[in-house]
Amino acid sequence: MTAEEPRLSEGQWTALSVLGFLYLRLGDWERAERLFKALDALRPGDGSAAASLAAADLGRGDWNAALERLDRLPADAGHHVRLMKAQALWRLGRNGEAEAVMAEYLAAAGPGEAGS
Repeated sequence: MTAEEPRLSEGQWTALSVLGFLYLRLGDWERAERLFKALDALRPGDGSAAASLAAADLGRGDWNAALERLDRLPADAGHHVRLMKAQALWRLGRNGEAEAVMAEYLAAAGPGEAGS
């Protein structure tokens, strides 16, 4: 990272992420999207901001955009990514694929973890 590139401390990253989650919780999809796009630009490849962008897409009802974002995330991005992907697929009427993703989620989460 060069001297001109903006940097965030872990505390600043966490605070901005929490603000973004509040925007998601409040249904303020535009603000959440702007914030998570900025965070994603600061740490491309981190995955957490990209997954949060997909959550904003789901909130807006843009199933295709959410699915495209989720498909670009690595396979080890987390169980929540599988749940969001299943939701997008189901909303697109791709029920067989959604069921397969849910089966992957349940198998990966293990006993007792699927509800957490």
